[in-house]
Amino acid sequence: MSFKLRSLKNMNVCSSTSPDSFADIYKNTPTQFDAMIDRVPHEKIKFQQWKRVTLPNDKERMRIVDVELQREEYLHVIKEFEEFVAHVDRVTKQYR
Repeated sequence: MSFKLRSLKNMNVCSSTSPDSFADIYKNTPTQFDAMIDRVPHEKIKFQQWKRVTLPNDKERMRIVDVELQREEYLHVIKEFEEFVAHVDRVTKQYR
């Protein structure tokens, strides 16, 4: 999620790259979240993501790779925000 937030900040769509503060800002304000989504440009969006990569020696490792998605696909990924907020709430309750 933090790589996706970094891409949103690079596009001047949101100001936070911290997943926790992003969740606090947009958790109870769906209209504000929708307004933020509307500011995403109508073009291909580049961001980084962890992926399993096969190395030349046939071993697999996790690496950070650049990903480029169409706006609709990217927004689908960003709209998984509700699941992320539920995850943050569970972790916060667990460690209190």
